Amino acid sequence: DDTLLDAFGGDMALVCDRISQDASVLMQWVTRRRLLAVPLVARRNLCIRLVPSLGALPRDIAAVVVQVMAGSAAQELAYVPYKVTGRRTILAMASMWTVVLSVVVLHF
Repeated sequence: DDTLLDAFGGDMALVCDRISQDASVLMQWVTRRRLLAVPLVARRNLCIRLVPSLGALPRDIAAVVVQVMAGSAAQELAYVPYKVTGRRTILAMASMWTVVLSVVVLHF
């Protein structure tokens, strides 16, 4: 029952740690709603335990696991708050890619 999760309050991390000790229990317990209801630290620990079973998880839970493990970096990279049409922007991006490719080529 999800109301039980609310009752644990500050002890949620301990409960999640106990649930995550057994992979089969964790797989039976986890839902998208429950995963999003726990504090971020506990959610990250649960997701670490869920990664080996990522292919067996329902798509909605797997998406949360990937998002938690990637952090907010994927969202930040997907969001472009400006248009990439200005000459300076294009030159800056070209310079950045030149540096990145140079490092890659020199490394290999």
